[in-house]
Amino acid sequence: FANAGDYEGVEIVPGGALWVLRSDGDLWRVGRDSLDQPTSRKIETALRGRNDTEGLAYHAATGRLLIACKEDPGPGLDDVRAVYAFDLTTEAVDEIPVVLLDRRQLDTDEAFKPSAIAIHPQTGELYVLSSVRTAIAVFDAGGTLVAVSDIPSPLAPQPEGIAFSPDGTLFLSSA
Repeated sequence: FANAGDYEGVEIVPGGALWVLRSDGDLWRVGRDSLDQPTSRKIETALRGRNDTEGLAYHAATGRLLIACKEDPGPGLDDVRAVYAFDLTTEAVDEIPVVLLDRRQLDTDEAFKPSAIAIHPQTGELYVLSSVRTAIAVFDAGGTLVAVSDIPSPLAPQPEGIAFSPDGTLFLSSA
């Protein structure tokens, strides 16, 4: 679908479109045209390499993609990590993050740096995985931190992927 790159997230949305996130904030919409031929189209978002976008999740309740930044949260934002929304209709990233992750609540001797995100299919909670501080944080629909838990490094030395089955079973992948 595209040249070599640091691809960080893949999501399927209703209607069959596959969305792929690259670490510089660019998205690709991969699908099929009216003749059932494969297509891919690059969308440059307002996010950049300094943001180091690492997490991608489809938020069914709002019909948007959520994008987590591992690094720079955006202008004027300090001591937080940010999750932005990408509107599938306008194909633009909202200027204001939908969730701010307070580093004072999440950082320990190691920084909480999002590596993947997912929405729980039954509760609608946002799960954010961190690969530096090997941990998982859970946020309610309003963006309030519900819980954070370290992941023992023998189980997942570098957690990089998170997904849920329809029944709510959690899956993690680790490098």
